[in-house]
Amino acid sequence: MTTYTNLGIKQIDTGAEAGTWGTSTNTNFGYIDTSIVGYSSITLSSAGTTGAPNTLNVADYAASDGRNRLINYTDSGSTLGATCYVQITKNGSATAPYFDGYYFIRNSLTDSNLVVFQGTYSAGNAVTIINGLDAVIRCSGGVVTVVYNKPQLTNIAVGRPTGSTAATTMQQTYCVSTGGGTPTSGFLYSHGSNRASWVCNGYRNNTSPTNQWTSLALGGSSGAAMIEMDPTGYMTFSTDSSKTTGSTFSVTERMRIANDGNVGIGNTNPTYRLTIDAGANSGIYCTTSALTTSYFVSTDSSATAMSAVYYKDSATPADGDDLVIFRCYGNNSIGTATEYVRFFVEALDVTSTTEDGRFSLSLQDAGTLTSAFTISFTDGLVFNSSIKVTAPYIYATTTATAANVNVDSSGVLKRSTSSLRYKTDITPATHGLNEVLALNPVTYKGIHDGDTVFGGLIAEEVDAVGLSEFVVYDSEGRPDALAYSNMVSLLIKAIQEQQSVIEELKTRVAAVESK
Repeated sequence: MTTYTNLGIKQIDTGAEAGTWGTSTNTNFGYIDTSIVGYSSITLSSAGTTGAPNTLNVADYAASDGRNRLINYTDSGSTLGATCYVQITKNGSATAPYFDGYYFIRNSLTDSNLVVFQGTYSAGNAVTIINGLDAVIRCSGGVVTVVYNKPQLTNIAVGRPTGSTAATTMQQTYCVSTGGGTPTSGFLYSHGSNRASWVCNGYRNNTSPTNQWTSLALGGSSGAAMIEMDPTGYMTFSTDSSKTTGSTFSVTERMRIANDGNVGIGNTNPTYRLTIDAGANSGIYCTTSALTTSYFVSTDSSATAMSAVYYKDSATPADGDDLVIFRCYGNNSIGTATEYVRFFVEALDVTSTTEDGRFSLSLQDAGTLTSAFTISFTDGLVFNSSIKVTAPYIYATTTATAANVNVDSSGVLKRSTSSLRYKTDITPATHGLNEVLALNPVTYKGIHDGDTVFGGLIAEEVDAVGLSEFVVYDSEGRPDALAYSNMVSLLIKAIQEQQSVIEELKTRVAAVESK
Protein backbone atom coordinates (compact mmCIF):
# COMPACT_ATOMS: atom_id res chain seq x y z
CA MET A 1 0.00 0.00 0.00
CA THR A 2 1.34 3.44 -0.96
CA THR A 3 1.94 5.81 1.97
CA TYR A 4 2.78 9.51 2.14
CA THR A 5 4.77 11.75 4.47
CA ASN A 6 3.51 14.82 6.30
CA LEU A 7 4.60 16.88 3.28
CA GLY A 8 2.69 14.55 0.92
CA ILE A 9 5.88 12.92 -0.39
CA LYS A 10 5.23 9.49 -1.93
CA GLN A 11 6.98 6.65 -0.08
CA ILE A 12 7.97 3.89 -2.55
CA ASP A 13 7.80 0.41 -1.10
CA THR A 14 10.89 -1.76 -1.38
CA GLY A 15 10.92 -3.41 -4.80
CA ALA A 16 7.92 -1.41 -5.98
CA GLU A 17 7.56 0.51 -9.25
CA ALA A 18 10.34 -1.46 -10.98
CA GLY A 19 11.43 0.45 -14.02
CA THR A 20 9.28 3.51 -13.13
CA TRP A 21 10.40 4.49 -9.62
CA GLY A 22 12.65 7.17 -11.09
CA THR A 23 9.63 9.17 -12.24
CA SER A 24 8.10 9.06 -8.77
CA THR A 25 11.45 9.95 -7.22
CA ASN A 26 12.00 12.97 -9.46
CA THR A 27 8.45 14.14 -8.77
CA ASN A 28 9.11 13.75 -5.05
CA PHE A 29 12.29 15.83 -5.37
CA GLY A 30 10.26 18.61 -6.98
CA TYR A 31 7.70 18.51 -4.19
CA ILE A 32 10.52 18.53 -1.59
CA ASP A 33 12.07 21.54 -3.30
CA THR A 34 8.72 23.37 -3.22
CA SER A 35 8.20 22.44 0.41
CA ILE A 36 11.55 23.99 1.34
CA VAL A 37 11.75 27.17 -0.78
CA GLY A 38 8.46 27.30 -2.69
CA TYR A 39 6.59 30.62 -3.02
CA SER A 40 2.94 31.15 -3.90
CA SER A 41 0.97 34.38 -4.25
CA ILE A 42 -2.69 33.62 -3.59
CA THR A 43 -5.46 36.04 -4.55
CA LEU A 44 -8.56 35.80 -2.35
CA SER A 45 -11.91 36.56 -3.95
CA SER A 46 -13.92 36.41 -0.72
CA ALA A 47 -13.30 36.86 2.99
CA GLY A 48 -14.77 33.52 4.02
CA THR A 49 -16.07 32.75 7.49
CA THR A 50 -15.01 30.54 10.38
CA GLY A 51 -17.47 27.91 9.17
CA ALA A 52 -16.81 28.34 5.43
CA PRO A 53 -13.22 29.63 5.15
CA ASN A 54 -10.73 29.86 2.31
CA THR A 55 -8.39 26.85 2.33
CA LEU A 56 -4.64 26.32 2.10
CA ASN A 57 -4.38 22.63 1.15
CA VAL A 58 -1.46 20.23 1.38
CA ALA A 59 -2.14 17.36 -1.07
CA ASP A 60 -0.47 13.97 -1.12
CA TYR A 61 1.78 13.58 -4.15
CA ALA A 62 0.14 16.47 -5.98
CA ALA A 63 0.82 20.13 -6.63
CA SER A 64 -0.96 22.38 -4.11
CA ASP A 65 -0.54 25.89 -2.73
CA GLY A 66 -0.15 24.57 0.79
CA ARG A 67 3.07 22.79 -0.17
CA ASN A 68 4.90 26.15 -0.55
CA ARG A 69 6.70 27.58 2.49
CA LEU A 70 6.28 31.23 1.50
CA ILE A 71 2.70 32.43 0.98
CA ASN A 72 1.63 35.95 -0.03
CA TYR A 73 -2.09 36.67 0.27
CA THR A 74 -3.51 39.42 -1.96
CA ASP A 75 -6.88 40.49 -3.30
CA SER A 76 -8.17 42.20 -6.42
CA GLY A 77 -7.71 45.63 -4.87
CA SER A 78 -11.13 45.89 -3.22
CA THR A 79 -11.79 45.45 0.49
CA LEU A 80 -13.11 41.99 1.31
CA GLY A 81 -14.02 42.84 4.86
CA ALA A 82 -12.45 43.44 8.23
CA THR A 83 -11.20 39.83 8.51
CA CYS A 84 -10.41 37.05 6.02
CA TYR A 85 -10.30 33.41 7.15
CA VAL A 86 -7.91 30.70 5.86
CA GLN A 87 -8.03 27.07 7.01
CA ILE A 88 -4.97 24.82 6.53
CA THR A 89 -6.16 21.38 5.34
CA LYS A 90 -4.55 18.02 4.52
CA ASN A 91 -5.82 16.39 1.32
CA GLY A 92 -8.86 18.69 1.45
CA SER A 93 -9.80 17.48 4.95
CA ALA A 94 -10.24 19.81 7.93
CA THR A 95 -9.92 16.91 10.39
CA ALA A 96 -6.99 14.82 11.58
CA PRO A 97 -4.43 13.89 10.44
CA TYR A 98 -3.37 17.55 10.31
CA PHE A 99 -0.41 19.08 8.51
CA ASP A 100 2.51 19.82 10.85
CA GLY A 101 5.12 22.38 9.85
CA TYR A 102 5.97 26.05 9.34
CA TYR A 103 4.78 28.82 6.99
CA PHE A 104 6.10 32.26 6.15
CA ILE A 105 2.96 34.32 5.42
CA ARG A 106 2.62 37.90 4.23
CA ASN A 107 -0.74 39.70 4.54
CA SER A 108 -0.86 41.92 1.43
CA LEU A 109 -4.66 42.25 1.46
CA THR A 110 -5.97 45.73 0.73
CA ASP A 111 -7.56 46.40 4.11
CA SER A 112 -8.24 43.09 5.87
CA ASN A 113 -6.69 41.17 8.73
CA LEU A 114 -5.91 37.49 8.04
CA VAL A 115 -6.91 34.68 10.44
CA VAL A 116 -5.17 31.30 9.82
CA PHE A 117 -6.33 28.15 11.64
CA GLN A 118 -6.64 24.35 11.49
CA GLY A 119 -9.56 22.09 12.35
CA THR A 120 -12.65 23.72 13.85
CA TYR A 121 -12.01 27.42 14.43
CA SER A 122 -11.34 28.69 17.92
CA ALA A 123 -9.22 31.48 19.31
CA GLY A 124 -6.86 28.87 20.74
CA ASN A 125 -5.94 27.28 17.40
CA ALA A 126 -5.72 30.40 15.21
CA VAL A 127 -3.27 33.20 14.41
CA THR A 128 -4.28 36.71 13.34
CA ILE A 129 -1.90 38.47 10.94
CA ILE A 130 -2.54 42.21 10.85
CA ASN A 131 -2.91 43.86 7.46
CA GLY A 132 0.53 44.74 6.06
CA LEU A 133 2.47 42.44 8.42
CA ASP A 134 4.59 39.33 7.92
CA ALA A 135 4.42 36.32 10.21
CA VAL A 136 6.06 32.94 10.74
CA ILE A 137 3.47 30.44 11.98
CA ARG A 138 3.73 26.86 13.24
CA CYS A 139 1.14 24.14 12.68
CA SER A 140 1.16 21.31 15.19
CA GLY A 141 -1.57 18.87 16.12
CA GLY A 142 -4.33 21.03 14.66
CA VAL A 143 -3.18 24.17 16.49
CA VAL A 144 -1.68 27.21 14.77
CA THR A 145 0.67 29.45 16.75
CA VAL A 146 2.76 32.49 15.83
CA VAL A 147 6.54 32.17 15.93
CA TYR A 148 7.46 35.61 14.61
CA ASN A 149 5.40 38.66 13.70
CA LYS A 150 6.91 41.82 12.25
CA PRO A 151 5.93 44.81 10.06
CA GLN A 152 6.47 44.50 6.37
CA LEU A 153 9.69 46.20 5.23
CA THR A 154 10.65 47.00 1.64
CA ASN A 155 13.44 48.88 -0.13
CA ILE A 156 15.52 49.45 2.97
CA ALA A 157 18.81 51.33 2.56
CA VAL A 158 21.15 51.89 5.50
CA GLY A 159 24.28 54.01 5.51
CA ARG A 160 26.41 56.42 7.52
CA PRO A 161 25.84 60.14 6.88
CA THR A 162 28.45 61.60 4.62
CA GLY A 163 29.13 64.68 2.63
CA SER A 164 28.00 67.44 5.00
CA THR A 165 29.49 69.51 7.74
CA ALA A 166 26.66 68.62 10.04
CA ALA A 167 27.36 64.95 9.51
CA THR A 168 30.68 65.31 11.32
CA THR A 169 28.76 66.10 14.49
CA MET A 170 26.51 63.07 14.03
CA GLN A 171 29.00 60.25 13.53
CA GLN A 172 26.77 57.73 15.31
CA THR A 173 23.65 58.66 13.37
CA TYR A 174 22.46 56.43 10.58
CA CYS A 175 20.06 57.12 7.77
CA VAL A 176 17.23 54.97 6.47
CA SER A 177 15.07 55.72 3.45
CA THR A 178 12.23 53.92 1.70
CA GLY A 179 10.67 54.17 -1.73
CA GLY A 180 13.81 55.19 -3.58
CA GLY A 181 14.72 58.25 -1.56
CA THR A 182 18.28 59.31 -0.90
CA PRO A 183 19.56 58.89 2.68
CA THR A 184 20.01 62.32 4.27
CA SER A 185 21.97 63.03 7.42
CA GLY A 186 19.98 62.17 10.50
CA PHE A 187 16.75 61.44 8.62
CA LEU A 188 14.44 58.46 8.44
CA TYR A 189 11.95 59.28 5.74
CA SER A 190 9.54 57.91 3.20
CA HIS A 191 10.10 59.55 -0.16
CA GLY A 192 7.36 59.81 -2.74
CA SER A 193 5.32 62.67 -4.17
CA ASN A 194 5.18 63.95 -0.60
CA ARG A 195 7.66 63.41 2.18
CA ALA A 196 7.53 62.38 5.80
CA SER A 197 10.76 62.77 7.78
CA TRP A 198 12.00 61.94 11.25
CA VAL A 199 15.03 63.75 12.63
CA CYS A 200 16.69 62.19 15.70
CA ASN A 201 19.27 64.17 17.67
CA GLY A 202 19.76 66.21 14.56
CA TYR A 203 19.21 69.72 13.41
CA ARG A 204 16.13 71.70 12.45
CA ASN A 205 15.18 72.42 8.84
CA ASN A 206 18.61 71.35 7.54
CA THR A 207 20.34 74.26 9.30
CA SER A 208 23.29 74.20 11.64
CA PRO A 209 22.09 73.42 15.17
CA THR A 210 22.46 75.53 18.28
CA ASN A 211 21.49 72.41 20.20
CA GLN A 212 20.22 68.98 19.36
CA TRP A 213 16.55 68.24 18.78
CA THR A 214 14.41 65.18 18.22
CA SER A 215 11.74 65.89 15.65
CA LEU A 216 8.91 64.10 13.88
CA ALA A 217 7.78 65.95 10.78
CA LEU A 218 5.08 65.04 8.27
CA GLY A 219 4.70 66.85 4.96
CA GLY A 220 1.79 66.71 2.59
CA SER A 221 0.74 68.36 -0.64
CA SER A 222 -0.79 71.39 1.07
CA GLY A 223 0.78 71.62 4.51
CA ALA A 224 3.17 70.20 7.05
CA ALA A 225 3.25 69.44 10.75
CA MET A 226 6.14 68.90 13.13
CA ILE A 227 6.59 67.73 16.71
CA GLU A 228 9.92 68.68 18.28
CA MET A 229 11.47 67.70 21.61
CA ASP A 230 14.22 69.81 23.11
CA PRO A 231 16.91 68.44 25.47
CA THR A 232 15.96 71.10 28.03
CA GLY A 233 12.66 69.27 28.50
CA TYR A 234 9.93 70.96 26.46
CA MET A 235 7.94 69.82 23.41
CA THR A 236 6.60 71.98 20.60
CA PHE A 237 3.90 71.46 17.98
CA SER A 238 4.30 73.41 14.74
CA THR A 239 2.54 73.65 11.37
CA ASP A 240 3.16 75.06 7.90
CA SER A 241 0.01 75.82 5.94
CA SER A 242 1.93 77.07 2.90
CA LYS A 243 4.01 73.96 2.19
CA THR A 244 3.54 72.37 -1.22
CA THR A 245 4.76 69.11 -2.71
CA GLY A 246 8.55 69.01 -2.85
CA SER A 247 9.08 72.22 -0.86
CA THR A 248 11.04 72.38 2.39
CA PHE A 249 9.53 72.75 5.84
CA SER A 250 9.14 76.26 7.22
CA VAL A 251 6.95 75.68 10.23
CA THR A 252 5.55 78.06 12.87
CA GLU A 253 5.16 76.99 16.48
CA ARG A 254 1.50 76.73 17.55
CA MET A 255 1.65 75.01 20.95
CA ARG A 256 4.24 73.91 23.49
CA ILE A 257 4.40 71.77 26.61
CA ALA A 258 6.99 73.18 29.01
CA ASN A 259 9.23 71.06 31.23
CA ASP A 260 7.02 71.92 34.24
CA GLY A 261 3.91 70.55 32.49
CA ASN A 262 2.40 73.94 31.62
CA VAL A 263 0.82 74.19 28.16
CA GLY A 264 1.01 77.28 25.98
CA ILE A 265 -1.10 77.87 22.87
CA GLY A 266 0.43 80.74 20.94
CA ASN A 267 2.61 81.31 23.97
CA THR A 268 6.23 80.14 24.28
CA ASN A 269 6.51 80.68 28.04
CA PRO A 270 3.32 79.32 29.66
CA THR A 271 3.07 80.24 33.34
CA TYR A 272 -0.20 78.39 34.00
CA ARG A 273 -1.39 74.85 33.31
CA LEU A 274 -3.06 76.26 30.18
CA THR A 275 -1.96 79.62 28.83
CA ILE A 276 -3.57 81.03 25.71
CA ASP A 277 -1.95 83.95 23.93
CA ALA A 278 -3.55 87.26 24.85
CA GLY A 279 -3.35 88.67 21.35
CA ALA A 280 -5.99 88.86 18.64
CA ASN A 281 -8.39 85.92 18.36
CA SER A 282 -7.14 84.55 21.65
CA GLY A 283 -8.77 82.39 24.24
CA ILE A 284 -11.21 79.55 23.71
CA TYR A 285 -13.07 80.48 20.56
CA CYS A 286 -15.59 78.47 18.56
CA THR A 287 -17.69 79.99 15.80
CA THR A 288 -19.75 79.22 12.74
CA SER A 289 -21.34 81.47 10.17
CA ALA A 290 -24.41 81.62 12.39
CA LEU A 291 -22.40 82.80 15.40
CA THR A 292 -20.76 86.02 14.35
CA THR A 293 -19.83 87.23 17.83
CA SER A 294 -17.97 85.20 20.44
CA TYR A 295 -15.86 86.17 23.44
CA PHE A 296 -12.85 84.64 25.10
CA VAL A 297 -12.48 82.92 28.45
CA SER A 298 -9.70 84.15 30.72
CA THR A 299 -8.65 84.18 34.37
CA ASP A 300 -8.62 87.14 36.71
CA SER A 301 -5.04 87.15 38.01
CA SER A 302 -5.98 89.62 40.75
CA ALA A 303 -8.58 87.33 42.30
CA THR A 304 -7.58 85.27 45.33
CA ALA A 305 -9.83 82.38 44.41
CA MET A 306 -10.09 80.35 41.22
CA SER A 307 -12.44 81.98 38.75
CA ALA A 308 -13.62 81.92 35.17
CA VAL A 309 -14.06 85.41 33.82
CA TYR A 310 -16.32 86.19 30.88
CA TYR A 311 -15.25 89.62 29.82
CA LYS A 312 -16.51 91.98 27.13
CA ASP A 313 -14.32 94.96 26.41
CA SER A 314 -16.57 97.67 24.98
CA ALA A 315 -15.59 101.28 24.42
CA THR A 316 -19.25 102.34 24.05
CA PRO A 317 -21.33 100.37 26.58
CA ALA A 318 -25.10 100.74 26.42
CA ASP A 319 -28.08 99.54 28.40
CA GLY A 320 -29.15 96.11 27.21
CA ASP A 321 -25.67 95.13 26.00
CA ASP A 322 -25.15 91.38 26.06
CA LEU A 323 -22.10 90.60 28.20
CA VAL A 324 -22.04 86.84 27.64
CA ILE A 325 -24.34 84.48 25.76
CA PHE A 326 -24.53 80.69 26.03
CA ARG A 327 -26.31 79.11 23.09
CA CYS A 328 -27.38 75.46 23.08
CA TYR A 329 -27.79 74.07 19.55
CA GLY A 330 -28.98 70.72 18.22
CA ASN A 331 -30.41 69.33 15.00
CA ASN A 332 -34.18 69.27 14.71
CA SER A 333 -36.26 66.48 13.15
CA ILE A 334 -35.26 67.54 9.61
CA GLY A 335 -31.58 67.92 10.42
CA THR A 336 -31.50 71.72 10.69
CA ALA A 337 -29.28 73.24 13.38
CA THR A 338 -31.65 74.81 15.92
CA GLU A 339 -30.99 76.96 18.97
CA TYR A 340 -33.10 75.32 21.69
CA VAL A 341 -31.90 77.23 24.76
CA ARG A 342 -30.15 80.56 25.32
CA PHE A 343 -29.18 82.14 28.60
CA PHE A 344 -27.32 85.41 28.79
CA VAL A 345 -26.35 88.35 30.98
CA GLU A 346 -27.13 91.94 30.05
CA ALA A 347 -25.75 95.24 31.32
CA LEU A 348 -28.21 97.78 32.78
CA ASP A 349 -27.76 101.40 33.81
CA VAL A 350 -24.25 101.45 32.33
CA THR A 351 -24.15 105.27 32.36
CA SER A 352 -24.37 105.38 36.14
CA THR A 353 -21.58 104.72 38.59
CA THR A 354 -23.42 101.70 40.01
CA GLU A 355 -24.13 99.55 36.99
CA ASP A 356 -26.75 96.82 37.20
CA GLY A 357 -27.02 93.46 35.52
CA ARG A 358 -29.84 91.23 34.37
CA PHE A 359 -29.93 87.47 33.73
CA SER A 360 -32.28 86.07 31.10
CA LEU A 361 -33.24 82.58 29.93
CA SER A 362 -34.89 81.90 26.57
CA LEU A 363 -36.38 78.60 25.36
CA GLN A 364 -37.48 77.26 22.00
CA ASP A 365 -41.29 77.22 21.88
CA ALA A 366 -43.29 76.32 18.78
CA GLY A 367 -40.29 77.05 16.56
CA THR A 368 -39.52 80.45 18.12
CA LEU A 369 -36.86 81.30 20.69
CA THR A 370 -38.91 82.97 23.44
CA SER A 371 -37.89 84.62 26.72
CA ALA A 372 -38.87 82.38 29.66
CA PHE A 373 -37.82 84.60 32.56
CA THR A 374 -35.47 87.39 33.66
CA ILE A 375 -33.86 88.15 37.02
CA SER A 376 -32.73 91.59 38.16
CA PHE A 377 -32.78 93.62 41.36
CA THR A 378 -34.81 96.22 39.51
CA ASP A 379 -37.65 93.93 38.44
CA GLY A 380 -37.04 90.78 40.52
CA LEU A 381 -37.96 87.40 39.01
CA VAL A 382 -40.25 87.95 36.02
CA PHE A 383 -41.77 85.01 34.12
CA ASN A 384 -43.21 84.99 30.64
CA SER A 385 -47.01 85.18 30.84
CA SER A 386 -47.32 81.71 29.28
CA ILE A 387 -44.89 80.07 31.72
CA LYS A 388 -46.34 78.03 34.58
CA VAL A 389 -44.40 77.39 37.77
CA THR A 390 -44.41 73.74 38.84
CA ALA A 391 -43.28 72.64 42.30
CA PRO A 392 -43.92 68.90 42.83
CA TYR A 393 -42.16 68.87 46.20
CA ILE A 394 -44.48 71.54 47.52
CA TYR A 395 -47.39 69.37 46.52
CA ALA A 396 -45.85 66.34 48.22
CA THR A 397 -45.42 68.18 51.53
CA THR A 398 -48.77 68.74 53.29
CA THR A 399 -50.04 71.09 56.00
CA ALA A 400 -53.48 71.76 57.50
CA THR A 401 -52.89 75.50 57.90
CA ALA A 402 -54.66 77.98 55.65
CA ALA A 403 -53.26 77.87 52.15
CA ASN A 404 -51.28 80.85 50.83
CA VAL A 405 -50.92 79.38 47.37
CA ASN A 406 -52.81 76.83 45.33
CA VAL A 407 -50.88 73.80 44.06
CA ASP A 408 -52.62 71.34 41.75
CA SER A 409 -52.02 67.58 41.64
CA SER A 410 -49.14 68.04 39.16
CA GLY A 411 -47.40 70.50 41.42
CA VAL A 412 -48.34 73.55 39.36
CA LEU A 413 -48.55 76.79 41.34
CA LYS A 414 -51.73 78.75 40.62
CA ARG A 415 -53.40 81.94 41.87
CA SER A 416 -57.03 82.02 42.84
CA THR A 417 -59.33 84.13 40.68
CA SER A 418 -63.06 85.08 40.64
CA SER A 419 -63.43 87.35 37.64
CA LEU A 420 -65.95 86.46 34.95
CA ARG A 421 -62.97 86.63 32.56
CA TYR A 422 -61.68 83.32 33.87
CA LYS A 423 -64.99 81.39 34.06
CA THR A 424 -67.04 79.36 31.57
CA ASP A 425 -70.20 77.20 31.71
CA ILE A 426 -71.68 79.24 34.59
CA THR A 427 -74.85 77.62 36.05
CA PRO A 428 -76.73 78.10 39.33
CA ALA A 429 -75.50 76.00 42.24
CA THR A 430 -77.61 72.97 43.05
CA HIS A 431 -75.95 71.99 46.29
CA GLY A 432 -76.90 73.80 49.45
CA LEU A 433 -78.48 73.19 52.86
CA ASN A 434 -79.05 69.45 52.48
CA GLU A 435 -75.41 68.83 51.63
CA VAL A 436 -74.20 71.15 54.40
CA LEU A 437 -76.30 69.21 56.90
CA ALA A 438 -74.72 65.98 55.61
CA LEU A 439 -71.18 67.22 56.27
CA ASN A 440 -69.25 65.94 59.27
CA PRO A 441 -67.07 68.65 60.87
CA VAL A 442 -64.09 67.15 62.77
CA THR A 443 -60.96 68.10 64.64
CA TYR A 444 -57.65 66.43 63.76
CA LYS A 445 -53.86 66.60 63.76
CA GLY A 446 -51.86 66.84 60.48
CA ILE A 447 -49.14 64.15 60.02
CA HIS A 448 -46.61 66.88 59.29
CA ASP A 449 -47.86 69.43 61.85
CA GLY A 450 -46.90 67.94 65.20
CA ASP A 451 -49.50 68.26 68.01
CA THR A 452 -51.38 71.20 66.52
CA VAL A 453 -55.12 70.54 66.46
CA PHE A 454 -57.14 71.71 63.47
CA GLY A 455 -60.82 71.84 62.60
CA GLY A 456 -62.14 70.92 59.20
CA LEU A 457 -63.66 68.26 56.98
CA ILE A 458 -62.49 64.97 55.45
CA ALA A 459 -62.06 65.16 51.69
CA GLU A 460 -63.33 61.60 51.13
CA GLU A 461 -66.53 62.38 53.10
CA VAL A 462 -67.12 65.58 51.15
CA ASP A 463 -66.70 63.60 47.91
CA ALA A 464 -69.16 60.97 49.18
CA VAL A 465 -71.79 63.67 49.82
CA GLY A 466 -71.58 64.58 46.15
CA LEU A 467 -69.67 67.86 46.55
CA SER A 468 -66.92 66.95 44.03
CA GLU A 469 -66.62 70.59 42.89
CA PHE A 470 -65.02 71.40 46.24
CA VAL A 471 -62.60 68.44 46.25
CA VAL A 472 -59.03 68.48 44.89
CA TYR A 473 -58.02 65.06 43.50
CA ASP A 474 -54.49 63.68 43.16
CA SER A 475 -52.94 62.24 39.99
CA GLU A 476 -54.61 58.88 40.68
CA GLY A 477 -58.08 60.42 41.07
CA ARG A 478 -58.20 60.06 44.87
CA PRO A 479 -59.69 62.85 47.07
CA ASP A 480 -56.66 64.73 48.36
CA ALA A 481 -57.62 68.25 49.51
CA LEU A 482 -60.53 70.65 49.83
CA ALA A 483 -61.03 74.06 48.25
CA TYR A 484 -62.30 75.55 51.51
CA SER A 485 -62.43 79.07 50.12
CA ASN A 486 -64.77 77.90 47.35
CA MET A 487 -67.12 76.34 49.91
CA VAL A 488 -68.27 79.83 50.86
CA SER A 489 -70.62 79.58 47.88
CA LEU A 490 -72.07 76.37 49.36
CA LEU A 491 -72.65 78.09 52.70
CA ILE A 492 -74.22 81.08 50.95
CA LYS A 493 -76.60 78.75 49.10
CA ALA A 494 -77.45 76.99 52.39
CA ILE A 495 -78.06 80.34 54.14
CA GLN A 496 -80.27 81.45 51.26
CA GLU A 497 -82.30 78.25 51.54
CA GLN A 498 -82.54 78.67 55.30
CA GLN A 499 -83.58 82.29 54.87
CA SER A 500 -86.27 81.25 52.45
CA VAL A 501 -87.61 78.86 55.08
CA ILE A 502 -87.40 81.57 57.73
CA GLU A 503 -89.28 84.04 55.57
CA GLU A 504 -92.00 81.46 54.94
CA LEU A 505 -92.31 80.76 58.68
CA LYS A 506 -92.44 84.45 59.47
CA THR A 507 -95.29 84.84 57.01
CA ARG A 508 -97.16 81.96 58.64
CA VAL A 509 -96.60 83.32 62.16
CA ALA A 510 -97.84 86.74 61.11
CA ALA A 511 -100.98 85.20 59.65
CA VAL A 512 -101.69 83.28 62.87
CA GLU A 513 -101.11 86.35 65.05
CA SER A 514 -103.51 88.45 62.95
CA LYS A 515 -106.47 86.19 63.79
